[in-house]
Amino acid sequence: MSGGVERAASIVLLTLSVWPFWRWWLRRLAEPIDADVAAWAAFVLFIFALWRRAGNAAWRRPLPAWKWWSAAAFLLAYHVLCGALPPTASGVFAVLAGVPLLLPEEEGRGPVPLPLVALALLGLPSAMIVDFFIGFPLRVVATHLSAWLLGAAGWEVAVEGVGLSLGGVAVWVDAPCAGVRMLGAGLVLAFALAQVFRLGVGRTVALAVLAGTSVVAANVARVTALTVCEVNAFHLSPAAHAALGCLSLFFGAAACAFAAYLLADGRGRR
Repeated sequence: MSGGVERAASIVLLTLSVWPFWRWWLRRLAEPIDADVAAWAAFVLFIFALWRRAGNAAWRRPLPAWKWWSAAAFLLAYHVLCGALPPTASGVFAVLAGVPLLLPEEEGRGPVPLPLVALALLGLPSAMIVDFFIGFPLRVVATHLSAWLLGAAGWEVAVEGVGLSLGGVAVWVDAPCAGVRMLGAGLVLAFALAQVFRLGVGRTVALAVLAGTSVVAANVARVTALTVCEVNAFHLSPAAHAALGCLSLFFGAAACAFAAYLLADGRGRR
């Protein structure tokens, strides 16, 4: 059996084995696009990168034994945990079982590039569960850092939970100001750039950390600007509010792109 036929047969068998997961994934991705834009973007980028990689890869090579064993181990973990964990969490094991089978080996490259694995995992519809776990901590970070910025600018600021008090005016840092979706977009961009520049594992991780930091900083700047507007009784329209968020994300994304450019020198392409 040729490597291509072997790979295709293994993918078909894996798909049938975890069919409830794929049905759930497709159903979630078919929801309104604003529900989880980062997952859509990551999924599309993964398919595109896989197609580009497959064009120059040796599909006819037999699958290495480690791919069979890793797929079997992750598949077993999925079936053991699928009833005990939410679909997003148990789906991680299904994705990790399938991605190595999809990716053909390239000469001089690692067998499974971290950026592609990360894009596949970010393609899971996970906005709600991520918001549940890290939404509040991100709001706390945005509140305290905004208070620090305003205090450095000469404002008398008091922090009350996830709210700011300036001159008798209370400003609530609500759930949308947590920046969870901005963080998702920043990570998708970071791993897409890591794949474009063919960064190694260490530099990919470094880029993801820098991307997360830059996007969180951009969100803090957004919260600070909105707070100043509220204190001065300058109420932004929903369109202006969204535009300010997009502008903040643009600067965060620009910082991420610049970091990727710096990391993608000759020593980083290994």
